[in-house]
Amino acid sequence: MKSVMDGGFQRSDMPRRAFLVLLVAAPAITALLTFDHGQPRSLDLLREFAYPVLVAELVAIIAALISGALGKVVRDMPSWVQGGLLLLFLIMAISASQAEPMRAFSLLKTGALYVHILAGLSLYGLVWYEGTPSAASLRSGLLWGGAAFLGLVIAFAIGAAGQDGFHWTYFGLASQNIRSIASYAMIFAALGLGAAVTGRGWERWLAVLLLIAALTIIFWSGSRGPALGWLAAIVAGLFVAAKGDRAKLVGLGIGSSVAAGVAALLLPVPNAYFGLLRLLGIAEVPGAGDISSGRLELWRLTVEKIVDGPFFGHGVAQFIAIVDAPRPQAFPHNTLLQFLFNWGWIGGGLAIVLLGALALHLFAKARLAKSPALPGILIVVSVLALGMIDEPFYDSLPIFLFMLGCILSLGAAHDAGKYGIPGNT
Repeated sequence: MKSVMDGGFQRSDMPRRAFLVLLVAAPAITALLTFDHGQPRSLDLLREFAYPVLVAELVAIIAALISGALGKVVRDMPSWVQGGLLLLFLIMAISASQAEPMRAFSLLKTGALYVHILAGLSLYGLVWYEGTPSAASLRSGLLWGGAAFLGLVIAFAIGAAGQDGFHWTYFGLASQNIRSIASYAMIFAALGLGAAVTGRGWERWLAVLLLIAALTIIFWSGSRGPALGWLAAIVAGLFVAAKGDRAKLVGLGIGSSVAAGVAALLLPVPNAYFGLLRLLGIAEVPGAGDISSGRLELWRLTVEKIVDGPFFGHGVAQFIAIVDAPRPQAFPHNTLLQFLFNWGWIGGGLAIVLLGALALHLFAKARLAKSPALPGILIVVSVLALGMIDEPFYDSLPIFLFMLGCILSLGAAHDAGKYGIPGNT
């Protein structure tokens, strides 16, 4: 007898089960560790680096090294990808070692990026070569993990409603900004939509519940970037889903949006920066500036620093100290500009090419796998779309969830028997 989350594991195979649970529970564990309405800034490093995520990733790397899966993935890569990754790793190290004024923090953030990348390759290798975990078990587990995470968000918000002096924009649960919470909700909404289209029985109902809860959080928070990512996911889904599933995808997308929109309108909003009316631009927000919320000016200042910057860039996590923005920002709210700022024209350009190649590869394989790839590819597309007006590749948690989206998409293609030798199709 198999459990709903074991994906075919034997009951005696506890290490594999424990690994799956560690992966899918990492976001919720991060939320639990930061569940403090006092919002202590002493937890900011935990919020930014998401220690449970790093632990799960390190376990994945170790498992892939022991099994040889990581080595197989690297060997099967096209030679230009191998060389590109090696060169990018070198430039990242040079940039971090020369970063000013926060060199130590840049080295720390760069080290975390190394872990994220290696973990992504490792988990792919484990899924592809070892079948541990399977794409199906990872999808099911992540639905439960997402439900636990969003449940904690809702509980935290309800508890905060009675707290005097609570900083709503900062929020503090697994994040340092309510917009980050909305971006995580966007990822789980994309997962929920894909799983609702392809799932059966309890999984479909869980996916629909996750979808509506996630969208309600996005709309209630008044976050435009995640709403854009959500729309991009629906559009992309039309190009991936089987013909018979497209009407279902659109119906679920529209129906869940309407239900969440009504719920968001009925919920009390803590200040003018929250709410569906703010998201739609109907409610006026004091000091918000133009419709871009100051992004156009921020992008102009970023380009100036890129042009005048060091050959290998300024290094990760230096933006807030170097760019004299009207409002202090940790990043330029654009993934392409962030990469160029971090690692210069060569390193940043290389990172953009590699990310673009990954996105095209994922989309091509998802179109072959069709509907089974929806949960993963919708996550990927939503994050990339968000990256046009935000920066989902700064904190550990969104990078981790993006990585899982990539694995789900490729794993579905693998399970469907549509995938050839990695890197050669």
